[in-house]
Amino acid sequence: MSFIRAVKSEAGLTYEDLALLGKASRATYQRAASGRILPRLETVQEILTLCGRKNLDADSERATQLWRNARCALRGTQNLPCPVLSSSRMKQT
Repeated sequence: MSFIRAVKSEAGLTYEDLALLGKASRATYQRAASGRILPRLETVQEILTLCGRKNLDADSERATQLWRNARCALRGTQNLPCPVLSSSRMKQT
């Protein structure tokens, strides 16, 4: 399970709940957790905030590092395996 999906699941929120509380659409949040794309970092950070993470600073730092690793892997700038932010099938949009 991806970090994003785990955070959402632990909070007991649906993608519709996120859309009602946040700035993006249900589809945007669903794509962010799907593993098929690399979401915008701002979207990842918003999901953490909306899910009411108790240790937001640590979770935000972890999410940012996973996002950076995934971006580097997609760009081929580092020889890193894709992290489990979403999945190894990510493509950048």
